[in-house]
Amino acid sequence: MQGVPPCQPGDISGGSQDAAPLFELDKLPEDILCHILSLLPLPDAARAACVSHRCLRSWRCFPNLTFNQKTFGLKLNEGTSYARAKKLVDRIDHIIQNHSGIGVKTLKLDVRCCAKVITAGHLDSWLQATIRSGILDISVELPQHLMLDYNPPCSLLSCAGSSLQSISLFSCAFHPTLRIGCLKSLKSVCLNLVHTTGEEIQCLFSSAISLEYIELTNCNETTFLIIPSHLQELSTLKTFKMPVLPGKFLHLKRLKIYFCGTGYDYFSLVFFLEACPALETFFLSTGEYVFGRQDTIPQDFNADSLHIRRIPGFHHASLKKVSINQFFSSKSLIELTCQIVENTSSLRYLVLDTTSGFDTRGTSSWQAQSYRLQSSL
Repeated sequence: MQGVPPCQPGDISGGSQDAAPLFELDKLPEDILCHILSLLPLPDAARAACVSHRCLRSWRCFPNLTFNQKTFGLKLNEGTSYARAKKLVDRIDHIIQNHSGIGVKTLKLDVRCCAKVITAGHLDSWLQATIRSGILDISVELPQHLMLDYNPPCSLLSCAGSSLQSISLFSCAFHPTLRIGCLKSLKSVCLNLVHTTGEEIQCLFSSAISLEYIELTNCNETTFLIIPSHLQELSTLKTFKMPVLPGKFLHLKRLKIYFCGTGYDYFSLVFFLEACPALETFFLSTGEYVFGRQDTIPQDFNADSLHIRRIPGFHHASLKKVSINQFFSSKSLIELTCQIVENTSSLRYLVLDTTSGFDTRGTSSWQAQSYRLQSSL
């Protein structure tokens, strides 16, 4: 517009003498600058490091390292799968080589797409450079079935020390020993497709006193799971296939159990419910697939075959929701259901789903064929 004088340097208001000065990021105290950068997504923090020496110093202590295809904007329809995998591995390698290793709070490493590129050498160098005292969360997801022999050095857990709060592993080996030391802050453990045994998991549990969440899925070498009684903060337990030998869990509120195969005595789970007086939600997947199972109700109706087992004195006053997926006419499953219905005064919601469709929240994806009993209270 004519007649409007041009703005002078520092005059962002078009001539006002009371205008606020320009914000200069480089003049912020070091700790405040580091905190601001820590709130940025990793790609944005990396770009900031390219325009300022102080930002570059803060970048070398960036606390939240999340590496996956999405982080770097790698699109599935661009280039070959090998080219994308190599680009991802090269970028992770470059970033970690230029990171000081100091101040890392979160490491999320998802390289499931890198089967033809990644090596144990890559993983060792990345983990050793980033897992140190002060780290809170570790998540490592490797190519499915191709890295099952890779064992993340358990000595790194000792390096993490008392700060570590959660660990999640996918498709690798895991062989902890009693030498890992005390993990007093560890609250969450998730193992999926991990080669580990019940004895080795016991070593991990013996070092953790604050566990609240345990999830073990497809850990085929783990044939049993013993939950030590000192885990009194445990509130959620998810297992698949393995029998669980419980202690007393005064704070456990959510329990999910997945079975695979046939012939299990489901009635024995009553003892688990009895050991969890605060339990509010119980989800059970029997693993008895609709087209392959055989119902086990005896054909000869003698007195012994029709006898329904019961546990005298069992009563639950907290359990509110029960979902049984792939429900079928197994005598032990019917006994379990009767025991719950007859002796749970707090029960408000019962789902007996006769189909094989479910999601991880315990809700059937084939609602038309499930049977629901819901209290009107």
